Amino acid sequence: MEPEENRTGRRWNLPLILLLILAATALFSAGTGRRTGSGIANTESKNAEQAANVGNEEDDSSLRSDAEAVNSYGDIYWMPPESGAGEASVPKEEVAQTVKTAEPETEKTIRVKICASDYEEALHDRIQITSSGTYSLQWSGGEEVYPGDQILTIDPEDDRLKSGKMTVAAENGLQLVNVHRECGYPVYPGSIEIWPEDGRLAVINKVDLEEYLKLVVPGEMLLSYGTEALKVQAICARNYAWNKLSGAGADPVCGANVDDSVNYQVYNNQERGEAADQAVEETRGQVLTYQGEVIDTYYFSVSCGTTTDLSIWQENPADTPYYPASALNASRESLDLSEESAFRGFIDWYQDSYDAGSDFYRWKIVLSVPEITASVSDYLEKHSMEPVGTITDLEVTKRGGGGIIEELSVTGSEGRTVLYRQSAVREALGNAEMVIALPDGRTVTNWKMLPSAFFYMEEQRDEDVLIGYILHGGGYGHGAGMSQSGAYGLIREGKTYEEALAYFYPGTELISLIY
Repeated sequence: MEPEENRTGRRWNLPLILLLILAATALFSAGTGRRTGSGIANTESKNAEQAANVGNEEDDSSLRSDAEAVNSYGDIYWMPPESGAGEASVPKEEVAQTVKTAEPETEKTIRVKICASDYEEALHDRIQITSSGTYSLQWSGGEEVYPGDQILTIDPEDDRLKSGKMTVAAENGLQLVNVHRECGYPVYPGSIEIWPEDGRLAVINKVDLEEYLKLVVPGEMLLSYGTEALKVQAICARNYAWNKLSGAGADPVCGANVDDSVNYQVYNNQERGEAADQAVEETRGQVLTYQGEVIDTYYFSVSCGTTTDLSIWQENPADTPYYPASALNASRESLDLSEESAFRGFIDWYQDSYDAGSDFYRWKIVLSVPEITASVSDYLEKHSMEPVGTITDLEVTKRGGGGIIEELSVTGSEGRTVLYRQSAVREALGNAEMVIALPDGRTVTNWKMLPSAFFYMEEQRDEDVLIGYILHGGGYGHGAGMSQSGAYGLIREGKTYEEALAYFYPGTELISLIY
């Protein structure tokens, strides 16, 4: 997800006049009525002032985003146990059988900035584009038509860019033959705009919102989860995209609403699938609202057995009651895990969860003092913080909702600092060489961040000399909103996508936008 101050959860206000024409249809109302950026490290001296300007970014993995990283490793979305965690407590009287409709004020296209190959950079040195059928190129001075399969090459020095953007359009879609993704070199629906920017090229895909979602959902949730679970994902993705339509956060120069990376929602990175297409079509226009506003529906990959609230992004949980910090089981009870002993017991023994069948439900990482020193030093330098030297002590000084680490005290030979917020903790302690041990004996490497900030630390000493820590943790992602593997667990228990949405976002209402 993209940097955005304090992750305030911008919402789109439905005009009152449109609410008055809301019409009932035969769907549902959910209840009565998410890359994953860096947090801040704050030292007790100079770092305090500098830290105030660092960390007001969205988490790297709240949307996806987690699914894309997991897919690069392999299929680690394991099924919940057959017995599950019991039935979700969504009272039938709270599940209405209608969905309200309203006509939006904005058009239904979205502008997506396409990053360079494998998301390495936001801009391109050159663009090569083609189509299986005839396609056209328009610029302020004219138009050219090209036969199918002919490759058009555009460089930043192209004279046709001197007066502004170029637009390429084709009925059969467009392929950027020098832009690689996990699925190869995908075809893009809609049109492609090429803009000169900083001596390079920016590429914008202007595409129908629903077509966009069909290429987002496969990159955010495994198609093997099935159509019903994918419907949950489709609505969450639509909510997020809808709230971005009024802005140009991805590139103000080109008017891009989002980009195609984990900064927003991963787009066109995986093969398109029939189940995802069906999920988008069968929920067309449906979004979740709270008190008449389309909410940001955050989600993540796997829970540790509980969710957290939006205090992880410095929001007041009372303002977003549809993001409870509570157990992901049939009771949806609130667990007090603020004390270290209570959280340790939870991680060591708790299995009553819809996520309990996923291997990332529990994990273990061993970190040496030199590893921690190096990663913390890199983090502090990156954010212009004062160094603390060789690490001599780590201590959790505050846990938030669901037991997530809110504050981690880091003491070194040259000073002390405090890491505030889960994303800072995950980034500062993580490194690409760490080995993440899964419960079945397998290991995962090449991750730069810790899977989550739901963990406790066990000191490792050699004759009273600190040599490292064992991190005992659970879950993958920031932990707020919908757990993707938990949603799959609910669906396996026989719940509908409407019931799953009511479970993860209690008190919200499902409506259908007309466009």
